[in-house]
Amino acid sequence: MTPAQARAGAKNSDVRRTPTYSPPASKSTRAEQSFVPVGETIPTKMTGTDADAEQENRSSDSPAQLRAQERVALEDNAESNPLAITAYKRNYLLPWAYNSTPNAESFNQVTREGDVDKTEVKYQLSFKVELMDDVFGDNGDVFFAYTQRSWWQAYNSDASSPFRETNYEPEAFIQFDNRFELFGWTNTRNRLGFAHQSNGRSDPLSRSWNRVYADMMFQNGDWAVAVTPHWRVPEESDDDDNPDLYNYIGYGDITVGYTADQHEFTWMVRGNPSKGNFGNQLDYSFPLFGKVRGYVQYYHGYGESLIDYDHSVNRFGLGFSINTFFAGLPET
Repeated sequence: MTPAQARAGAKNSDVRRTPTYSPPASKSTRAEQSFVPVGETIPTKMTGTDADAEQENRSSDSPAQLRAQERVALEDNAESNPLAITAYKRNYLLPWAYNSTPNAESFNQVTREGDVDKTEVKYQLSFKVELMDDVFGDNGDVFFAYTQRSWWQAYNSDASSPFRETNYEPEAFIQFDNRFELFGWTNTRNRLGFAHQSNGRSDPLSRSWNRVYADMMFQNGDWAVAVTPHWRVPEESDDDDNPDLYNYIGYGDITVGYTADQHEFTWMVRGNPSKGNFGNQLDYSFPLFGKVRGYVQYYHGYGESLIDYDHSVNRFGLGFSINTFFAGLPET
């Protein structure tokens, strides 16, 4: 039999099934599995015992498990394409974001035409691109990621509706899938990365810093906890726009998430306990229509943006999101 005939025979005997997640299998192994989109069926040649077993496996999977399997399969299929861009952090738009304690001083340095509005538009765009996979045997994927978050005084016509602040954050990280279990929790993912964040302004509004970080994800059923400590790369004092940054944002973030019936709740906390300064963000998202989700966000404290890292804000926002904290995470 020639190699071409062997490949043709293997192709004809393929059985397509919805994959299950069993990290840390190699990316090449996962890519060989087929993904069946929701609402579509693909004819198979299963008969007898195999078909009965397949039907039993499908019927035993919960809707949440099937969604998790589909998310992982989509991520794997996308990452096998060198031109694919996938969501990274949450992507959202808040057409109404009300801050009861705006930073008037910094806004007056942006423009002197009018006062800062308490209501503005806030949005975040975030994506990642895989650069290399399986750097260490069958694990270790290298990514480039970019996140942009903006605060836009869209309704402030007296000040010509300027962008009050935009934070730009390119980063690179290596990701390791894991299945280490401890006290009922599973460490499913670990990342080690380098990030630069700045607001692209000149003095006196310039704010920037570089950091090395680790990101460890732990899951237990419908719960997930991300622990993200960071270390700031030292700068020369003459070049440091925000030397007291640690006094307000501390040495990392902790995010706790819970999901049930496609509703998702998350709480992120950062800060410096020794200084008594904290920042808290509460998020709630729910199905709305199609892939669009309703999104509610509340932020209180320090560190919401670079320009306001040392200014306590109290913001409530309503809008939309298109991906969640749990997107791409495996079912545990």
